[in-house]
Amino acid sequence: MRCDAGDVGLCPLDVLPCKATVVVDSSHFTRKLIDASGMFALQLPTVGILKETLALGSVSKNDVPEKIEKSGAELFYMDGFEIPLVKGCAGWMIFKVVSEPHNEKAYDLIIGECVGAWADSRVFENGHWKFEEAPSDLRTLHYVAGGHFYAIGDVLRVPVEA
Repeated sequence: MRCDAGDVGLCPLDVLPCKATVVVDSSHFTRKLIDASGMFALQLPTVGILKETLALGSVSKNDVPEKIEKSGAELFYMDGFEIPLVKGCAGWMIFKVVSEPHNEKAYDLIIGECVGAWADSRVFENGHWKFEEAPSDLRTLHYVAGGHFYAIGDVLRVPVEA
């Protein structure tokens, strides 16, 4: 497995409070925004915005200043937050950076604590994802490489003893 220059790695870190880590190279446009605002967003793109997702992830705003306009993605804001979010996702989370200067400088590793989370009620309800009941264009995307994606698949259930 290799990482491309445009890759951003992310991983859940803790549950309560919800925390995540992201690796964003200090040369990336997004990193400059994170450093300036102390905030970042994680979003779950769907099949319905496949082309926009690839366009946003394929070029840097450092190289293409009109990247967002060219991608066709539509942005919006949640009340109380100044972080732009992409319409058409299944879920959105906004994080406040937990300052760890050594990790940020040495590893480009940023820790965030979730300060807001939302999901499309057509695919998330009562604490559970329900992709099997939603239109296929609301299935979440999972990027492989070179424009190759998977969409979340079929439901598999195993009986759980009480």
